[in-house]
Amino acid sequence: MVKCLQDDMDVANIFLGGGKMNVERAIELSYQLYDGRFEENGVPFISHPIDIALKMRTNEAKIAALFHDALEEGRLSIDDLVKNGFSEETIEICKALYKKDEENYLDYIKKVKTNSIARRIKMEDIMYNIKKGEKTLGSEKYKLFREAYEELITD
Repeated sequence: MVKCLQDDMDVANIFLGGGKMNVERAIELSYQLYDGRFEENGVPFISHPIDIALKMRTNEAKIAALFHDALEEGRLSIDDLVKNGFSEETIEICKALYKKDEENYLDYIKKVKTNSIARRIKMEDIMYNIKKGEKTLGSEKYKLFREAYEELITD
């Protein structure tokens, strides 16, 4: 795991400008949040948020992408981000990505749409999941993801 963490720190250094410490801190925190989790194919789960982060342009968007699943699952709170000194812009993106326990998934998607960066992160996330296919996800979840993606691409 340490070797993998160093590799991702090297990746972080490649795509970072200013704010390097926040992105590095986000990568470290992401490893803690996703530690021991694996995809269905055995790949460490952390590769998914890192893949989405690499597709983002700004450091704030990259940080939010790293945290998107932890925010949706309730493993990370907005207060955690504030306590860790993340920027106001990052926190605003993350607020849109944060899913409350009682929140209906499609209502959550409508909230995500209110922030253009959160919307892009969620679109990447859902496409990633849709690509797993109906057989892996199950027909109900697959249908929900397709419906959510349709919602995200419409104004």
